[in-house]
Amino acid sequence: MITLTSDVLEKIEEKIETSELMNAIGLSDELCDCSSQIQDDLSQLQQLLFKILHENQTPKEKDGDKIFELTDSIQCMIFALTENAEKISKLISPIQNLILEGDDDLWEENIII
Repeated sequence: MITLTSDVLEKIEEKIETSELMNAIGLSDELCDCSSQIQDDLSQLQQLLFKILHENQTPKEKDGDKIFELTDSIQCMIFALTENAEKISKLISPIQNLILEGDDDLWEENIII
């Protein structure tokens, strides 16, 4: 069990800006939106390529543009998703570290002998 001592709480109060966690909530909403859009674009890409490759449909004039548009969109969203996930991680990692620093029992339980 993790004990939140007064020392740990003081360090968290001194070093952590809790209002930044509100920003993390917004970032997590963006993660969900990106993830959903990636799924939609991947589905469209799969359907388009399946028709062209496996149903022997002759590619339409704009299919090349559409394939590039979808892959570019997916790449951009993956970049944004990764960037936002890293921002959230940077916000919460210091909280975890401060809690671990203040709980000697956790360190003793996790020592490998």
